[in-house]
Amino acid sequence: MHAIDDVFRPLDERDDIFRREPISMKKLLKGDCSWGTIKLILGWIIDTVNMTISLPPHRVERLAEILASIPIDQKRTSVRKWHKVLGELRSMALALPGARHLFSHMQLALSKKIKSRVNLGRGVHDSLEDFRWLLEDIKRRPTRI
Repeated sequence: MHAIDDVFRPLDERDDIFRREPISMKKLLKGDCSWGTIKLILGWIIDTVNMTISLPPHRVERLAEILASIPIDQKRTSVRKWHKVLGELRSMALALPGARHLFSHMQLALSKKIKSRVNLGRGVHDSLEDFRWLLEDIKRRPTRI
């Protein structure tokens, strides 16, 4: 708190009634401002000592659900579902090393949609299989930043 007082002036009796304390006691009591080297920030577990980033357990489970929802023998899916799959995979790609290069076949399938259906060809299933491999890998270790 002393460092914040060096930057922001503490409240005094001459202050306007609308000026608030620069330190949120509610957040301090909740532990949001505690010192630590491992923090959950914006849905990512960041370790500043080991310089790693990883997905929290609930997001790893969600990734497994997404991949399990598309069996290897599935030939088509709806555009709406495919948008959801791509969006969630893209949001997790930062913690999956090499994942950002797996979207080309998946995006191509979306661009070649027929009405409201997306054809899931071999390239798409190969990319999904790579994501399955990454899922097993991410369970064993975090990703270096």
